[in-house]
Amino acid sequence: MHETEFHRLIALAVFVGTYVGLGIGRLPPFRVDRTGVAIIGAAVMVVTGVIPWDGAVAAVDAHTLVLLFGMMIVAAYLRLSGFFRLVTELAVRRARTPVGLLGMIIVAAGGLSALFVKPVIPTFGEPARGWLLLAMASTLAGNLTILGSVANLIVVEEARAGGIVITFREYSTVGVPVALGTLLVGWLILTLVPV
Repeated sequence: MHETEFHRLIALAVFVGTYVGLGIGRLPPFRVDRTGVAIIGAAVMVVTGVIPWDGAVAAVDAHTLVLLFGMMIVAAYLRLSGFFRLVTELAVRRARTPVGLLGMIIVAAGGLSALFVKPVIPTFGEPARGWLLLAMASTLAGNLTILGSVANLIVVEEARAGGIVITFREYSTVGVPVALGTLLVGWLILTLVPV
């Protein structure tokens, strides 16, 4: 098997395995720490050569880390104040329907780019629009399922801590329409606005 194909298979396996680990980590027989799963996935990507060390370091944007660290501090204070519990209770009451970070960045960068992003986008007739479409879709598609983004997982876990269980199916009844609607609007904007 060609080395590039081998790396793509490893990238796909690690990417899928990491998301499965994130999904089942809360089940009683597993109890895997999500940060640990992400770090293990990132380490496998680097050790197997799917993404070189320099690529792993480059995948982690310092500005993003500073922003996320600041958000974590704000989120910690909001959690201590009871803000999340209050907002969750209000949202559920009104809606009537309950609805390891560094490693994940490296896994996503190595898994997706090695599989299809880097080689395909430059071949588009309008690569700049292709990159914008990819950025928009990868952001908005996070609303699709509970596992779509770290923010979704945080909200669901905060709700559970407050005694409110949000199932995958319940979340999807809201997440799927929201994701599809916002993707459609974003696609229209990117189609009509010159780049």
